[in-house]
Amino acid sequence: MRSVLAGAAASLVLLSAPTAAFAVAVSSSQGKGAQLVAEWHPCGLDTGGFLKSLTGKPVYFAGMTTWKDLIPDENIGRYTDDITSSEYKTNKGLIGTGSSCAYRGSFTGVKVRVCRNLSHLPDPCGSWVAIRK
Repeated sequence: MRSVLAGAAASLVLLSAPTAAFAVAVSSSQGKGAQLVAEWHPCGLDTGGFLKSLTGKPVYFAGMTTWKDLIPDENIGRYTDDITSSEYKTNKGLIGTGSSCAYRGSFTGVKVRVCRNLSHLPDPCGSWVAIRK
């Protein structure tokens, strides 16, 4: 009976979540996790989420802001700390800027991906996954 009630409570929590709060799955051969919309800003996104390493090597989330009106996307790069755990760990950060930028009305969202931290070498990364505003 407790498991039924726990399942029902979890369902109610999920159903009552605001529609703007959603998650995208992000992965590479090195790590996987999810990024959640915590708060949209005029020129960026505060993320929540979790990440784990599939190999025990350090992985992190990298991000990019996306724009309309022929404004080039801006590669922000790393926005979270390294994770080496094989268990999911909380990992969050800010992609872009909170409130001030030159093209406020043209911000359309962000892209995220998982990267492996290599010393003194370019970091290999998975594919970009879009989160639209």
